[in-house]
Amino acid sequence: MTDTNGQHDIDDLIKLFDDTFRVRENTVLVRGEDEPIYLPADAQHPQHRIIFAHGFYASALHEIAHWCIAGRQRRQLVDYGYWYHPDGRDEAEQAAFEKVEAKPQAVEWALSIAAGFTFNVSVDNLSGVPVDRQAFRRRVYDELCRYYARGFPPRAELFMQRLSAYYGTTFQLPQARRGRARYRAVFSDSCELNDTWTVWLLIFVGSRKTLNRPNATAHAPRFLPRRVRGLLGRAVDDAYFMR
Repeated sequence: MTDTNGQHDIDDLIKLFDDTFRVRENTVLVRGEDEPIYLPADAQHPQHRIIFAHGFYASALHEIAHWCIAGRQRRQLVDYGYWYHPDGRDEAEQAAFEKVEAKPQAVEWALSIAAGFTFNVSVDNLSGVPVDRQAFRRRVYDELCRYYARGFPPRAELFMQRLSAYYGTTFQLPQARRGRARYRAVFSDSCELNDTWTVWLLIFVGSRKTLNRPNATAHAPRFLPRRVRGLLGRAVDDAYFMR
C-alpha cells in the first residue's frame, strides 16, 4: 500500500523497522485493521508488536514514536500501561491529552522529516471541545527543537538514520520559526530571567543585524550582567549556525 505522499509504501516501512528492531529489541511493526495498540510478547506471540491502524503510513510513524519514548518497564505493558481517552474530550481532558502527546508527536515529526513524509499534528477530538490546532502544533514544534538541541531518544535516533539512508534525506528542522524556537529550547533551561531581561532578550534576538553574523556575545548590550550577555550570545550564535 502506497500512501498519499506517493513514494511511501507501508511495506517498505515495515521491513525497515523489522530489520532494525526485530532482533535488537524483539519488536515488530504490524499492519492492523482496527485501532492501533502496542502488545508485549506473550505465550502465543514471542515478539512485542506495534500494531498501527489500517495500513496508514502516518499511523505507523505515530505508533513507532510512542514506542521510541516508552521505557523498558512500560514496554512490558499493553499500550505501555496508559489508558487512551477516546474522541469527545472536554477542555480539561483535551489539555491533558495535548500535554502527554507533545513529545511523541515531536518524535513522529522527526521520523517524518527523516522519511521525507508530510507531518500533521493529531488532536483527535472531532466531537469534543474546539481545539487550537496551531497552538498545539507550536507546542509540538518546540518539543522537536528541544530534542534537536539535546538529542533524540536512542531508538528514535537509530531509526531516523535508517529512514534517512533509505529515502535519501538530510535531516533539517522546518524553516518556519526555526531559529527562534531553537533559541528558546537552548535558553529555557540555562537561566531564569525576570521580565526586564526577557524584554531585552527579545529585542536582542529580534535584531536582524545580530542574527546575521556570528560571535553575537561581543554585540550583546553592555549594561546586561556578564552572565546574561554570555547566555544570550551563546544561544544566538547557536541559532545563527543552525539556521
